[in-house]
Amino acid sequence: MRIVNVVMTAAFNMEIDLIRFARMTGADFRPTVFAAASLRISNPRCTLLLFKTGKCVCIGATCVHDAQFGINFCLRVLLYLHDSVHILHTTVQNIVTHDDLHDYIDIDKFAKDNAISAQYNPELFPGLRVSLSCDNNTRATVFYQGNVIITGCRTTQTVATAWQEIKARLEPYRVERHAHTSNTLTHANNAVRRQIDRIMYEDGEVST
Repeated sequence: MRIVNVVMTAAFNMEIDLIRFARMTGADFRPTVFAAASLRISNPRCTLLLFKTGKCVCIGATCVHDAQFGINFCLRVLLYLHDSVHILHTTVQNIVTHDDLHDYIDIDKFAKDNAISAQYNPELFPGLRVSLSCDNNTRATVFYQGNVIITGCRTTQTVATAWQEIKARLEPYRVERHAHTSNTLTHANNAVRRQIDRIMYEDGEVST
């Protein structure tokens, strides 16, 4: 299991002059397109979205520590513009994790056996969406080839609990990959990869 995206938000104690911020940092700020100034950090790799209201969103980090670093970096920059600025609070909004179970998953049978907690409509989306009991906001998206994405976690403990739950629930539906031939697969691998990217993008979206 690996973390592929951590979304952390912070609230500063004042409104921010985004034009000055963009000029100082080289951040991308096009107010007619998006209300936030976007600043990419290379080490650790993440993106900061800073709104005029004083809200800052860090996306793209691969651990909570890196996301916190991004927020603190934003604070250090803002101190050059507003010497009294400080962080009111920070919150982890979403931790997105991914793993490959190295087996095929019979998602059709799983969906039939778990109709209450699972949603599967292959005509609209090739993944099986499963609500998890560890948290109301946590869900797993399972693909037939064994890729699983879990979104909605806010702590690393919830991440661990969610993976324990989904692996236990999927265990009876696992099929060794060599037992299948390609003509039994219902979706192309490249299409699944695009859907994984779509899930990560959707769960990384933020609003003012």
